[in-house]
Amino acid sequence: MTTRAVGPVSTSGIWATQRRFYEGVGVDAWKDIPFFGTSHRLAALAHARVIAALARDLTRRQAWDAGAPLTVLELGAGTGRFAFHVLDCLSELMAGLGMDDLAVTYVMADCSPGTLSFWEQHPGFAGALAAGRLRLARHDASEVSELRLLEPHTGADIALEPRSGPLVVLANYVLDSLPQDVFAVDGAGLHVGAADPREPLMAGTGTAAPDLPGALGSFAFVPAAAPFYGDAFLDATLSDCAADRRLGFFPFPLQALRWFRHLAGCGPAGALVLATDKGYGAQADIPVAAAPDIALHGGAFSMMVNFQALALGCDRLGGSAAVRSNGVDLQVAAFFLGAD
Repeated sequence: MTTRAVGPVSTSGIWATQRRFYEGVGVDAWKDIPFFGTSHRLAALAHARVIAALARDLTRRQAWDAGAPLTVLELGAGTGRFAFHVLDCLSELMAGLGMDDLAVTYVMADCSPGTLSFWEQHPGFAGALAAGRLRLARHDASEVSELRLLEPHTGADIALEPRSGPLVVLANYVLDSLPQDVFAVDGAGLHVGAADPREPLMAGTGTAAPDLPGALGSFAFVPAAAPFYGDAFLDATLSDCAADRRLGFFPFPLQALRWFRHLAGCGPAGALVLATDKGYGAQADIPVAAAPDIALHGGAFSMMVNFQALALGCDRLGGSAAVRSNGVDLQVAAFFLGAD
């Protein structure tokens, strides 16, 4: 009799399978995955206003060497529609502030070579690419814990670090697709959601999704030893989440928190992360009796994001967070990392 191996959800092979899906189908992935809610011009204008205000305030405080570029990095830039609108809106706003002489570099990043080729050949990006205001980079946010961006053709590193200019990271509908774990708290203590790492997700698509136990038949909660990760930052943030939750399950955005830790130390000007995603604005919004959910989108999937966990992690890193909570709905948040 053999014992089936299990591990936390973050170690499951479903994340690598999803990455291969995105790499293989490129921009066609967005035929099944919703994106308009965070890609229209009004959303882009709101983000551009925040970026322009940051540039203005840092310049006034002389907290930024204006000779260094402001870098805007969009992770998982998808169809490119959002980037197109942000570039256009930001150009207008910077000119209106009399700051159009300041260098701004927008970097669109994605793991799929096909998606990068689509952007490169799109006439809407020709002017920005030729002017050097836009750069394209191959990057896998689901595995890489450092800010390493690659030129799409040569594979050469795009050097963004060390930087003396500010960095703004845009993550729209990205965090819900990064590796995460699921925990639960009850009278017996902390439990971790575990599954057979070799088990694939059940086939399916659509927003009327199953819960995680239905999508991974081997999923079950098992006792979690402390410290769980053997990492002071992650374990402290996990403890904060468990103490706040008290009863019921909660998602733990493992890879996003790793990203936050890296961004907090990647430059003297700090980093601002603007994230919009489906998720829980506060852990109190998570139904106590519910099971962890998952949405299937053809060959991809997404999970709810625990924005309070991100805010707690940001606080642990000495940063600050502003989350506009809409309950169990689309959340909008700003995280300030590493800046004085």
